[in-house]
Amino acid sequence: MRNLSFIIPFILGFTYTWVWGGDALTNKPCSQIENVDFKNASFSIEESASPIQFRDGKACLSVLEGRPCVWEYKITTDRVLHPDPLFLVRLIVVNANHLIGSGAWDYVMLIACENGKLLNLLESKYLYGAKLQITNDRQLVITSGKWEEKDPNCCPSQEQEDVFQWNSRKHIYIVTKSTIRRRTIR
Repeated sequence: MRNLSFIIPFILGFTYTWVWGGDALTNKPCSQIENVDFKNASFSIEESASPIQFRDGKACLSVLEGRPCVWEYKITTDRVLHPDPLFLVRLIVVNANHLIGSGAWDYVMLIACENGKLLNLLESKYLYGAKLQITNDRQLVITSGKWEEKDPNCCPSQEQEDVFQWNSRKHIYIVTKSTIRRRTIR
């Protein structure tokens, strides 16, 4: 497995990025990324101690079996990107909503099929969600909240915009521009 942890080597507020290493998707067989059924798959997300089983793009995490749902998960975006003539990447966005308290996260994931196995290229986690703009299959723009130390948890005073550009040589998306600005209330 490649070490891709250099993709975004910084932590900013409640927005951060990491690469899956030992999760339930790594090394699962695949022949074509566009044929993988993520909406009915089982894979790990940070809050879960074990893989979460999605059915029709939805899942529920309870504290104890048979108890009410604590975290509700929904796949909100599932799209195949074609950044290179011979390389496909699957863009998956999962929203996690805390049903018995405040809090929600968006997980933006980029997954490829390489040498017959799923390869997790990137997973970014965004508190209270992220706005995703697909400029084209080679460029993604993600805008999210950016908290200053004095900001309450509910209300970031800034937003961060990261531009991800496809790197054909390395077969990954890298951040080519990161902008932080005052948040505008709409």
